[in-house]
Amino acid sequence: MIGKLNKIGFYGNPYIGLFMKSNSSLTVMPINRPEKFSRVCDILETKEINVNIFGSPLSGLYTVMNDNGILFSNVMLDYEFQTVKQKIKEIGLDLNVDMLDTEFTALSNNMVVNNKHCIINPKMKQKNIIQKIRDNLDVEVSEIHLKKFSVIGSVIFANDNGFVAHPGLAEDELDLIEETLQISGGVATANGGVPFISLCLVGNNKSVIFGETTTAFEQQRIIDALGFM
Repeated sequence: MIGKLNKIGFYGNPYIGLFMKSNSSLTVMPINRPEKFSRVCDILETKEINVNIFGSPLSGLYTVMNDNGILFSNVMLDYEFQTVKQKIKEIGLDLNVDMLDTEFTALSNNMVVNNKHCIINPKMKQKNIIQKIRDNLDVEVSEIHLKKFSVIGSVIFANDNGFVAHPGLAEDELDLIEETLQISGGVATANGGVPFISLCLVGNNKSVIFGETTTAFEQQRIIDALGFM
């Protein structure tokens, strides 16, 4: 379901990817979220849980997830983590839930995840980190060296049908991403020219929601790249 209501902001902040993360069944968002966020789960066809991470509303920045599991940054406080696990159990979802112990705490900026593949920041190559990602998300884990960016999660947003990437990436880099994720994609900006695409979106295989300053032209580019018809 993609339409004119698929634009939103967090109290005027259009970088909604910092505040929310979603898979096909669950959307994680902050505790004191705007009332209009109630429509997010209707659009994405998910259930909602609310959590702040290290007391911050940046729930999207510190979270990566797919339909198999969720990984939270190790900045998350223990009571926050236990609360999330309990909430997920209460709504009846069978998901792996764990924390990833890494200095790259902004997980969403450092990882691109769908239901089959994960691309990580090349600096996150410790075996224990890679194994925990595999175990919890049930994905193949790869690293890609981009010429200008190591924070690969900030420049690519992916679902199982396609990916959308920073327009500054070279053609051979886009080919490598396509080969690694085994899906096609394209380039776009959001929020009126912002190339760090994952900061401006939240979505899953069913739909996508844009930061509220995203133009109609940008929306169409993103929709096409993510395989929504």
